[in-house]
Formats: sequence, C-alpha cells, structure tokens
Amino acid sequence: MPYMHITDLVITTLGLLALGVFVAGAFRRLPIPYTVMLVLIGIGLKTIASYTPVLAPVAAFRIDPELVLFIFLPILIFESALTLNARQLLKNMVPVLALAVLGVLLSTVLIAVAMYYILNMPFMVAMVFGALISATDPVAVVGLFKSLGAPQRLTTLIEGESLFNDATAIVIFTVFLTMLLAGQALTPAMTIEAVFEFLEVFIGGAVIGLLAGIIIAWLIRLLQSNLSEILVLTLMLAYFSFVLADHYLHYSGVMAVVTCALVVAIFVMPRLSLDNSETVKQTWEFLSLICNTLLFLLMGLSINVASLWQSGLTIMLAFALVLIARALSIYGLLPLVSKLFRLPVFSLGDRHVLWWGGLRGGLAIAMVLSIPESVPGQALLLDLTLGVVLATLVINAPTIKPLMQKLGLNKPTEYECVEIAHTQLYAEHKAQHTLAELCDIGIITKAGFAVTDKKIIGTFKHGHKHESTDDERINLALTLLQQENKTLKAIFEAGTIRQYTYLEIGDELQLRRESILKGREVSSADLEKLPSFFERLESFVIAHLREKDWATGYLSWYQNLRHADHLVRICVLLQMTISAKHFLKQAEDIPQATEQEKMQSLENDIAYYRNVLGNTREAYPEFYRRFMRNFAYRSAAAVALRSAEKAFKHGIVGAKPYNAVEQSIEEHLADLPKITEPVEDLDTKALIKLVPLYSDLPQEALDAIANAAKAVKFLPGDTVIKQGSKGDSLYIIAKGGLRISKQNKVLADLYSGEFVGEMALLGDAVRLANVVAILPTTLLRITRDDILTIAQQYPALKQSLENAKQSRS
Repeated sequence: MPYMHITDLVITTLGLLALGVFVAGAFRRLPIPYTVMLVLIGIGLKTIASYTPVLAPVAAFRIDPELVLFIFLPILIFESALTLNARQLLKNMVPVLALAVLGVLLSTVLIAVAMYYILNMPFMVAMVFGALISATDPVAVVGLFKSLGAPQRLTTLIEGESLFNDATAIVIFTVFLTMLLAGQALTPAMTIEAVFEFLEVFIGGAVIGLLAGIIIAWLIRLLQSNLSEILVLTLMLAYFSFVLADHYLHYSGVMAVVTCALVVAIFVMPRLSLDNSETVKQTWEFLSLICNTLLFLLMGLSINVASLWQSGLTIMLAFALVLIARALSIYGLLPLVSKLFRLPVFSLGDRHVLWWGGLRGGLAIAMVLSIPESVPGQALLLDLTLGVVLATLVINAPTIKPLMQKLGLNKPTEYECVEIAHTQLYAEHKAQHTLAELCDIGIITKAGFAVTDKKIIGTFKHGHKHESTDDERINLALTLLQQENKTLKAIFEAGTIRQYTYLEIGDELQLRRESILKGREVSSADLEKLPSFFERLESFVIAHLREKDWATGYLSWYQNLRHADHLVRICVLLQMTISAKHFLKQAEDIPQATEQEKMQSLENDIAYYRNVLGNTREAYPEFYRRFMRNFAYRSAAAVALRSAEKAFKHGIVGAKPYNAVEQSIEEHLADLPKITEPVEDLDTKALIKLVPLYSDLPQEALDAIANAAKAVKFLPGDTVIKQGSKGDSLYIIAKGGLRISKQNKVLADLYSGEFVGEMALLGDAVRLANVVAILPTTLLRITRDDILTIAQQYPALKQSLENAKQSRS
C-alpha cells in the first residue's frame, strides 16, 4: 500500500467502515452473504475510484500481508475460538484435526501434482500454491448455518476446521516457500525434515498459546480483574501470543492464538457473571466485525478484474481442482476417521454442505502477496489465488442456503414439529395472559379483548393441533424442562453458583431436550450417573496420580474441592427437580396417567439426590456439616449482595451503604473455613491393626506405620486400582466402600475397616483386579517402600513379611 497521509488514512478507513454498515443494513434481505457483498462493492468501488479523483485514496488501498497477519488475523482467530462451544469442539476434535491437518496436507499434494502435470508449473511453486489455497474461511456461511438451525455438530466442525487449518496451511506454506527460495528440491530426506519442522512449528505454537493463556487466566483470577481489565488482557493476549510465537520464536502464531483463546474460553469465561461473559463476547464480535468488514472490502479493492479475465480458464481449472481436493477429504477421509475412532457418522447431506461450504478468504490472499516477485510465476499465483477466492465467494457462498434447503437440513424433524407446536402454545398463553391484564385494568375494552384474542389465536395457529399420547408426554416433559431451566437461571442470577456450574448443568438440560425430542427421555439423575468428558479426564488424571507419593497432598486438596463441587451440583439439581414437581402439582389439563408417570419419575430423581447427600453426611459428617454451612451462607450472602448491587445501580441507595454491605459480606466470607481443608479425624493406628500383617506388631512399629500412612479420598466411580497396572501400595478403608471386580464380574464389596492391595507389599507389583469406589470413600495408603524402611528398624515387621511370603510360595 503506498504512503498515505494520516488524515487520508483515517477518513478512508472510517468511510469503508460506514460503507460496510450501510451494506449490512441495506442488503440484509438479499440471498447473498454480507461478506460477499463487501467484496463485490470493493470491486465496484475500485472501478469508480479510478475515474473519480476525490476517491483516489480509496483506489490506493490494497491488502497488505502484514496487515492481515499481524492486525486482522489475531482478532479473527481469537474471536472464533472464544465464541466456539469448547465442549462441542473437544467432542469433535478427532474429525476437526483430521480435516484441518490431514485434509490440508492431502489437498496441498493433490493440487500441486495436478498443477505440475496440467500447467507445467514448477513442482515447488505448485506446492506453495497448494498450501496457501487449502486454508478455508467459512465466515460467509457460519452465520447462515446458525440462522437455519443447522446441526450443532456440523457448525462446530466447519468452524473448528477453519481455526486449525489456517495454522496448518500457514506452516506448510512457510516450509515450502523457504525451500523454494533456498533452491531446495523435495527429496525423501527433505520431506522427512519438512514433516519434523511442521510438527515442531505446529506443536510449538500450541505450547506457547497454552502457557500464555494459563498465565493470563491466573492473573485475571489473582487480581480479581474487572470487566475492562479482562477485555484489555484478552486483547493483549491475542496479539502477544501471535507476535511472540510467529515473529520471535518462529512457531505457529495461529496455533498460539487458538490455544490461548480456548484456555480463556474454558477457564476464564465460566467464572464471569452471565452479563460480563456476554459483554466480553459482544466486544470481541464487534472487533471481529470491524476486521472482517475492512478485510473483505480490501479484498475487492485488490482484485484486478481485467487480469483475472485473461486468466479465466486457468482460474476455473484451479477452482475445479480445489473442489476435487476438498471432496476427497470430505467424502473419503471423514468417513474413514469416523469408522476408525467409532465416532457418530456424518450424514451424506452434512458432507455435501461441508464440501460446498469450504470457502477461501483473506488469509490465502495475504499469503500469496507475501511471495517475492522473484519467484517464477508469482503474477500467475496472485491471479489464481484471487480468482479462486472470488469464485468460492460468488459461486459457493450464495448457493449454500439453497443446497441446505434442498437437502432438508433446515426442515424440523417430527419431534421438532411437536416442540414448535409446544413453543407456539406457550407463547400464545403468555400473549393471552398479557392481554387479559390489559383488559382487567381498563386499557382495552372487552370487545377489543375479543377481537385481539382472536388475532392472537390466529397468529399461533399451530398451537392447537391434535396431540397423540406421545405428543402430550413430550409437551409435558418440555414444559417441566423449561421450569427447571428457569429455576437454574434464578439460582445463577442470585449468585449462588459459578458460571461454569451453570453452563455445565445447562448443557445437560440441552442433552435432555434432545433426548425428549427423539422420544427417548433421559432424566437429570440418569445423566448425573454418566461421566462427562471432563469427568473421564479427571478420572484418568486421578488414576495416574493415586499412587504417587508427591501427589498425595495435591490429590487430597483437589478431591475435597471436587467433592464440594459435586455436592453443589446435587443441591442445585435437587432444587430444580423439586421446582418441577411443584409446577406439575399446580398444572391443569394434564391426563392423569401422564401426570402420574412424570410425578413418579421426578420423585425417583429427588430420592436419588437425597440419597447422595445422605451418603455424604454419613461418610463425612464433619465435611458435610462444613459444606452445608458454607453453601447456605454463601447462597444467602450472594442474594443479599446482588440485591444491594441492584439497588445501588438503580439509584435507590448510595455508594456508601452499598460499600458497607459489600465489605461486611466479604469479611464474613473470608472467615468461613475452606472446604478443601482436611477435617476427618481418623483412628489411623486402630485401622492399621486390622490388617493381619500388622496385628501382632509392637506399638512402636504400629506408630511408625501410622505416621507413614497417607489419607486419600475418592468419589463414587473413581478407580482406586486398575487390573494389570503396577502398584506398590496397600489401602485400608477408613470410611466408605469399594467394589472389587475382574473381567466385568463383581468379586466382592468392601467397607470400613477392610483393606485391599496387600499383595503389593509382598513384591507383587501387578494388580490382579479392578477396585472402584462405590461410596464417598477415604482410604489410608501405605507404600511398600515405607514398610521396607520401617521393617529394617523393627524385626517383628520384617519377620511378618517373610512369613507372609513363605505362606504364598
């Protein structure tokens, strides 16, 4: 871009933004996506500016690769990763990475080979083009997916693929461009070197982003940052991680931004209030809108239509190759990955949309502009890239909606039709209730009420369709689910629970909604018994740390915290279920059989939750007492503080009264005992004496073993011992219960005072059975090394171990 005076630069930029806003409003009803209109207007604006001196500064605007990479890209990548559903992304990470890494590599090679043989393009130049044109940019279709109600999994896959394949394409492009400029050929040795370089750059960027994200998340929590500070820190994080990784350390800046944004999404956003979380997302969407508006207008201003026309046949050939390469990834690679990893299969219609929705965008143009003019065929590469990007925007983007409609992806399922009818009926009742209130206070007459009520019934004409028994069950289940959701939101808005708990339970409500619509309703208690992805991850980590001496203290602290979070969930779910039960009691016009069936289901859930609380109270009376007092005070204090805050914001009370209430609550909260502190008073010596190996030992030896023993806690479902794993510890059950099984066959249930794993003390390191906690359980752990050390001091213990070995031989 040629030099421009700062005033011309500011005025031109503001003018382009104003034009973008006008386009968004004026052409909203057109079937062409907003970003495509911006490109077309940019092309037209360039043509007009060439004949209009006053628009000369506009004609001078071009896409600059450094502008895209270091200004626009960090914002666009961070916003996409931040607003993407992190849980859905983790569930679909395998197909996302398959398309983003293997798919881009496959596309690069196929396009390069075809360009080499068909156009006689130098092979390394063809590889450079194949890499840069393989990066997808679905921003023009993602909004359409959401507005048409496309499946969440489909939206997550295309967004997630775009995030990661940007990183893959940039790394591959950089590797091959470096080799091209150095005059190196793609020999087998260079191929292996290139693969290792790719892995180093790709993974290195992810590590940089992970570390930067963790540091910022820790700072936000440590400093208790307010909303403005969080916005500044996240903006700084996006640019810092990209520049540090890409410019200074020569790793993938895109991977750094993606990873740090996901860290913020998982560990920072759930801790914010709902209002602050929405504000952060809206701010990033605003920044993304500015970048996308300027980027797509600049794309249009950078296109030389005459030059593209001269290369038209070559561009259409490249466009066809891009579609073919994309098809091989979508129709070949995706089903293969689903089969290998036993994942849910994407329907043929989903794959059609994924194939046709693989648009190209500004990143490809930025990469091709960064190629030095000394590279053979640089001008042709520029025309090919601009032409293919324009073709995907002009041909693919406007036709994606008709394709989805043709495939029926926007049509509601049979059960969604029932939900639509239910929602319309609910809206109709709300509208009629408001109308009745207006009539009661005399704002409208009874005659006006009758006319308007008839119009309301006509508005929601599908609300009174004839319902089968199944439809009645679905309607009732959806109504009660709405009541539970309403109770959950009220609990969260009162400040009783943190946002990540709110979001986690909200995700479960969404799963229940989907199960209801499929005719296979799952209760909240049933979902509570099934481990989530994060719970499986927790269990995996705990299973690998349970027999590490250095981790015992951390594990005990974390298990107490985990136990407390679990109890908070149970308390919230209990309140939600009781609320639904009360609502059902007051409901009218429900068939008796349907009502009784649902009431029994709710009572079963309530009994399950109360049983969980009862088991905890019995196993850990002091922990339970501390937790309940802590939870009750925090709930009441949160409601009080939220009420005072609302009164202050609405001007009902001044700053001093509000600050006094806030300070008083914070002081009392600080005095509450921490739930993570150990509270159980265990008679360690008496428990150790129950083990036959130690029953006849002198008191001094028992004291030494008791001092070496460490208490560890497990929740129901946690694996204590895994069959086939190596171990060196004996576990004595202080409180709770364990289940021993082998090859899915239950061998025994053990309770307080019993023990497992004694064979490990005799030198048998391989575990012979699985041991899982069936109740909240506290165990005493004694390692073989500790026992052997103590045995050197106490001959009686050494003799006891030798006798045990002889008895087994």
